[in-house]
Order: sequence, then C-alpha cells, then structure tokens
Amino acid sequence: MQLIGKGRSATPGESWGAVESTSDAVRRDLEEIMRDYKTLSQIDWASVDNDLIRGMDLFKENFSRLHPELDSAAFDALEWKFSWDWR
Repeated sequence: MQLIGKGRSATPGESWGAVESTSDAVRRDLEEIMRDYKTLSQIDWASVDNDLIRGMDLFKENFSRLHPELDSAAFDALEWKFSWDWR
C-alpha cells in the first residue's frame, strides 16, 4: 500500500502525498481503512499473552473480516505498520 510506504520507506507511516493523485473515492476509502487501522490496532494484549506475533494474527483476522476487499500486499503493509507501531 503506497500510503504506508512498504517497499519505498525504511519505516511505515502515512504518506498522504504518495496517494495525492488518486481519485476522491480512493482517498475516502484509504481514510476509512486508516481509521479502522487505528481502531483495530488497539488490541487487548492480555488476550494474546503479550505476544506480538499472536497480536499481529489477531489484528489481521479482525481487519480481513472488516475489509475483505484488500489484497495480500495491502495486508502485508498494514501488518508491517502494526509490528512497527507495537515494537
């Protein structure tokens, strides 16, 4: 996902400039995805025994249920951001 910077940046982030040439509809979709990311990335760490890998699995499971339209590259980028945010 270009917005997060996977494959272009050493660390994940939200580079809205990287997607500025997209349509308004795509931008709204990305904004919704990132709002959902911010919500779903706040997991109950006790429920996964404070294990980052189990936390990532839980995050991906919940996110894929909410956004089944995303491809594996988008999920990889979101997982990369998740693991970085919780390092």
